[in-house]
Amino acid sequence: GPLVDRAALSSTRAIAVSRLMEKGLAPEDAEEIAQEALLAWWRQRSMGTDIENARAYILGAAANLLRRHWANRKKLPEEAVDRETIENMVDEAPRASDPVRLHEKREAAARVLTALNRLSSSRCREVLWLRYYENLSYGGIARRLGITRATVQVYERRALAALAPLLAPPDGRHKPE
Repeated sequence: GPLVDRAALSSTRAIAVSRLMEKGLAPEDAEEIAQEALLAWWRQRSMGTDIENARAYILGAAANLLRRHWANRKKLPEEAVDRETIENMVDEAPRASDPVRLHEKREAAARVLTALNRLSSSRCREVLWLRYYENLSYGGIARRLGITRATVQVYERRALAALAPLLAPPDGRHKPE
């Protein structure tokens, strides 16, 4: 095929990242979606598809991937534990110097680990561990496990839904105060 203008691709990637972040995406997720859009263009190009305007194709692909990203987030069941709760519970090194708060945080982290071990799906356990304990992005998890980002998000949704009853306080509330 024709030569690739690396500077133009780099500029397009930067524009995609900027636009994705303007839409409220975290920088790491914006980078990954922009990279996926570039890969989509590259795959089409390598299959011989004639794409006249690479920039438009890549930015369009990024917009489509963003829509899918938001749609996947909306599919989280009502009764699922939300991501923020998990992130707060697994933070074993809270900034507070209050010993009571430190103890509460450690107990919460222990509850999450116990609940994780009770999940029936080892893949769901693995995805949550990588996401919340190792702080990997969806793309990082996908690469490590050899699956797609969308599959990572499916496993995360399933795991968060399964954790809800395991982490619910005795009074039935899902979110700790």
